[in-house]
Amino acid sequence: MIEKVSIDGFKNLKKNEIRKFSPKINLLIGSNGSGKSNFLDSISLFKEIVIRNSLSSIMERGGEDIANKENRSIKFSIQMGIQWEYKNQVRISNLLYSSSYQVLGTTPFFYNEHLSEAQSKPFKYLVRDGNKCMVKFKSGKKIVKLDPHKSFFEQTERIINQLYLTEKQFPLFLRQFERIKQEVERWKHFRNSYVSLADLRRPQKATGRNESLLEDFSNFGDVMLKIGTDPQFLSKIKKILKKDIRFEIRMEGTYIIIQPIVYNRKFSSLNALSDGEMRIILLLLMLLSKNGNQQKGVLLIDEPELNLHPSWLLQLRNEFLESDNQIFISTHSAELLDVFTEDFINKRISIFVFENGKMEELKMTPSLKMEIENGYELGDLYRMGDPVIGGWK
Repeated sequence: MIEKVSIDGFKNLKKNEIRKFSPKINLLIGSNGSGKSNFLDSISLFKEIVIRNSLSSIMERGGEDIANKENRSIKFSIQMGIQWEYKNQVRISNLLYSSSYQVLGTTPFFYNEHLSEAQSKPFKYLVRDGNKCMVKFKSGKKIVKLDPHKSFFEQTERIINQLYLTEKQFPLFLRQFERIKQEVERWKHFRNSYVSLADLRRPQKATGRNESLLEDFSNFGDVMLKIGTDPQFLSKIKKILKKDIRFEIRMEGTYIIIQPIVYNRKFSSLNALSDGEMRIILLLLMLLSKNGNQQKGVLLIDEPELNLHPSWLLQLRNEFLESDNQIFISTHSAELLDVFTEDFINKRISIFVFENGKMEELKMTPSLKMEIENGYELGDLYRMGDPVIGGWK
């Protein structure tokens, strides 16, 4: 779970620090170009820095274009609560990772990094200054040399090799890095506007990955093969769409064939379903994982309202709230805000307003409370551009 984010200089985002997010649902609202999608992308970049290659991740985003033109450097920190089982007990660890780096061309230069974990036994923290890193142990400190163009996570082995850890310390030290990677790997960023529904309607090439939907939707067929006929999944579809839809799914060679059955009539392909119906299926797959059960993780979802009828949003809201995931939703939908009004009043969700690269949490001010008591829902105020909910132009 993400508990705290501090960011300064990523794309159009200015200095922002949010000290508390909802463990359930966080709605991001604001005008086009205000920074909502960039905020989600900054979290995706953090994930990629942890689990793969910093240089590749930055190049894919345009190199130095990701840095705010005012200072051409990025400062980013994120605090997470990592949950894991230890001797049949569930423990929470507060991980704090922060980094400051400059992008020159396509190359990142890490001039500061800090990594600490409250439950950590082998070390208390790692602090980096350019190409030097100080590792603080209970017994003392050690200095190791680093590649300034790579993050801690890309040179774990290098750090370990220079520390001359004891046989007992080595697995403990390595396990902390692996635990962080495993946690962050469960974060998913789904950009709904990027998916090609036409491609998904065709026979799907099997990938062998069926535990949860991938961010690029490339294993859509595999996940459908696993849970597409599950009664729980079909019940959710029927509840939202108010329509009896089932599927016949089979393998033909290396391809997965998905045929919808609508009111007992079988169709040859998913072309029988509307764009909105396809979007609902995708959204449900985002929330489901192994054996159709919900997985604890972080979901970043851009514009889930695309192609959806407003009447479907109330039931979709229920699915979001029932999920064990922490969910960040970037939206322009007044209808979606309407269905979350009661949840906002009862503090079940959080809402963050973006304007000109700045983000602020929406609070229940006296003015907003008065508007709601007068019968307005959040979506009504959003449509009117009322200052109590942002008032952007």
